[in-house]
Amino acid sequence: EEATARLYGPVFASGRAIHVYIGTAARGGRSAFARWHGSQSKWNCAYTLENSTEAGAGIMGVLCAAQDCPREKELVIYMSSQYIIRSFCYWAGDNETRGWTCANGEKLSDAVGWLAQRLAPVRFRWVAANVHPGN
Repeated sequence: EEATARLYGPVFASGRAIHVYIGTAARGGRSAFARWHGSQSKWNCAYTLENSTEAGAGIMGVLCAAQDCPREKELVIYMSSQYIIRSFCYWAGDNETRGWTCANGEKLSDAVGWLAQRLAPVRFRWVAANVHPGN
């Protein structure tokens, strides 16, 4: 925990929170992520990645949210991947100490760098995937 807290640093601002939902998918060596901020939001987007895993897509979704959203506003990220949430919230400090030798280390390092530059808090929230009977 200390390594992760040191990595991200203190919080200096907190405006009205921006909420973003990140969904991911992967098949045949390709992956994708989509970011949804709400109906008609200018920040809604989707990207396809070549030679990437679903975890890699999730990390890239977080990276894009950190880059695109104003850094003085709290960012609340909702995703179904407990692995990605733990990668940022619990394991980032240890992974940084080990030189980012973990899976997707380069992507994770880049995303953590952007999150650390934010002035307002970033919160991750887990949401269950495919809970609708039609999914």
